[in-house]
Amino acid sequence: MPVCPPFSVTAVIFTLRKPCVMSEDQTEQQSLQQAVSYVLELEAKKEYPVSEIRTRLLKRFDQTVTDRAVDYCAEHGYISDTRYAEMFVRFRARNSYGPERIRYELKVKDIDDSIISEALENCETDFDETALEYMCRRYSADDVKEQKARARIVRHMTGRGFSFEQIRRAMDHLSR
Repeated sequence: MPVCPPFSVTAVIFTLRKPCVMSEDQTEQQSLQQAVSYVLELEAKKEYPVSEIRTRLLKRFDQTVTDRAVDYCAEHGYISDTRYAEMFVRFRARNSYGPERIRYELKVKDIDDSIISEALENCETDFDETALEYMCRRYSADDVKEQKARARIVRHMTGRGFSFEQIRRAMDHLSR
């Protein structure tokens, strides 16, 4: 049977520090730094609208720190609704969504109407061409000839955000 070595007592010396008393300005400044760091951490992963950043910050920080952090980040260009809207429009247009659906989704994210309009205007996507390409991928020329199928196609395409005019032009082109 193995013999355990004799038990020895070691003295551990704990040093106690005096509690650090921080002024209210220092704690608010520290909270602001933490909030800005959190925003930068979020933005490093993906782009967010300002409203979502504000919502996420309010879960961790109080209103004044959140407002100051959002203002600071917006002033320094770390967050921007314009940049988010442009990125979102490009992404959704690439995935064959129309301008009305994109506009709706950005409004839900509290993006200003002028920013949405500008992002859609600056988008290099031809939504008529996008509607035609999507319709050609999804439907055949025979589908466009039947009245019931036409109604189903129109409902589907309007749900994807295309206007009736864009849908009509795509159907006319497909039926040729």
